[in-house]
Amino acid sequence: MAANYQPQSKEEELDLADLLILCWRHRYWLVGFPLAAVALAFIVVQILPVRYTASATLLFSPAASAAAAANVVKSDGIVDKLAGDQALMASYGVSGTEDARRAALKGALAVSVTRDGMVQVSVDSVDPKAAAGLANAVAEAGREQLLEAGVTPEGKLLRQLEIRRRLTVNKLSQAESALRVSAQDIPEDKRAVLRQEAALLALLETRSLEEGNMSSTVLPNTAALQGGGVKEQLWRRLFFYQESLRLLDGDIALIRASLKTDFGVASYATVSSEKSSPKAAKILALSGIAGLFFAFLSVFLKVSWQRLCGELRAKLA
Repeated sequence: MAANYQPQSKEEELDLADLLILCWRHRYWLVGFPLAAVALAFIVVQILPVRYTASATLLFSPAASAAAAANVVKSDGIVDKLAGDQALMASYGVSGTEDARRAALKGALAVSVTRDGMVQVSVDSVDPKAAAGLANAVAEAGREQLLEAGVTPEGKLLRQLEIRRRLTVNKLSQAESALRVSAQDIPEDKRAVLRQEAALLALLETRSLEEGNMSSTVLPNTAALQGGGVKEQLWRRLFFYQESLRLLDGDIALIRASLKTDFGVASYATVSSEKSSPKAAKILALSGIAGLFFAFLSVFLKVSWQRLCGELRAKLA
């Protein structure tokens, strides 16, 4: 066993010695390649524009999924909305066609979920003021989008109420047109009675829909609106839809106020003097490591080629 161990140790010592000798013989390669790579990287770093990153943070309801909220904020709808505002984008140094502005914003925008479960909006730009401004603009647009996206039960309710409001506005417009065409007029005291009846009907109708089926998108044709003569029906219908619209606006305002406490901007982006790229130290270090790797690879290939050529010559001789 001892006889087998000693030659192996010597062979290892010889291999290490050969390796050191090989490195010494090719010291110019092993030093030159990394230095050349670092010098080239230094030149590139000086040429690359300095960029800055600004971040804003969005707070949202615990009932909403963080991933769902992040998807809403980085949706194409928000990018298209901001890119379509030429004056806004120009104020932050982004110009060109709408497609160019959209591509620039999408390339600079990053949306992620923080460890605290909040949504972070980051924008990268050569101008620190533009980065902060765009990040805040996206955050505000994202907050508004979250209010209407229906990612929480309250948000879904708000969407349903807004659909019903649009239908009510259409019905009110039809009632006003019908009244103008017929030119039907009634005394003021009769109007007051009809207004009270319509207000009560609207209140009962709105509450019954809320308790029954909030997803209903059709306002029923209440039988009580058909009572009386043609004049009474026209005026009662007008007052009914006016009161329904008023009640819907009140409900929508309450829900929006509630959602604004659930969805808000926790922290706005500020102008930063710390550049985000290029990271000169990191780039130079990686360039030096890459240069050293290629130096060793070049030495290995050179030695292997010389050894292969020597073996071929020996065989041919």
